[in-house]
Amino acid sequence: MDVNQGAVTVDRLREEIQGVRYRDATTTFCRLVTEEARPLKDMIKAAIASAAPYVQVPSHLMRLPTGEMRGVNYDHTILGWRGAISLMGELGGSRGILPNVQAM
Repeated sequence: MDVNQGAVTVDRLREEIQGVRYRDATTTFCRLVTEEARPLKDMIKAAIASAAPYVQVPSHLMRLPTGEMRGVNYDHTILGWRGAISLMGELGGSRGILPNVQAM
């Protein structure tokens, strides 16, 4: 399905995040904020809430310098959102969404 087509909803955003379709989720996130005029803070909350149950689950393996394999989770993404929200005021205007799109 072309992600630029069809209705965008918070449920669709949730499904894309939980289905690990991050490019689609980013497009849906942007469309919700820009085309549907959904409040940015509400969409950030929805995105975090969708990912929250899974941030502590290892999603991939990383080889440590010792050669040991370690599971890596996405708990650092919550910090990314925190930083993005802080940067919004620094960029001003419509550019304030950019750090949030990056965090998405």
